[in-house]
Amino acid sequence: MHDLINNIVVRRLLSSVAIGVSGVANGKTSAVVDKQGFDGLTFVIGYGSVTATGGTITPVLLEGDAPGALTSVADWEMLPQGGAELAASLPAGAVRTSGVNKNVDKLISYKGSKRYVGVKLWGTASAGPTVDVRAILFNPEVRPTPSA
Repeated sequence: MHDLINNIVVRRLLSSVAIGVSGVANGKTSAVVDKQGFDGLTFVIGYGSVTATGGTITPVLLEGDAPGALTSVADWEMLPQGGAELAASLPAGAVRTSGVNKNVDKLISYKGSKRYVGVKLWGTASAGPTVDVRAILFNPEVRPTPSA
């Protein structure tokens, strides 16, 4: 099957929510995705409109053998290599530009071996954007994938 729809499953892990000033210890944690039956996983982090110029939102990938026992993912288990979480973050900017640091989707891929994976988002902007997280599971063991 050479089409995308029969080779992926998309899961909503976090509906649009404001992160606010949470700090690393707090933040918002997405639902956990179960990778069983799939070789690949990419997260789409959608950032909405933001006016605060100094605020940032940073994702931290979490992994584990059980859904309730997740720890931070090592840098080498993420793509793009050499700073995947930073590349998927919403940076501060004196000027906010759609598609760059507001109203933009950013990708981060997980290439580790753990079955359960999630995302924690933490922010530094009290007037930050809403954020949503989706997981795209790909390279299934069984094709076609279920449509729901």
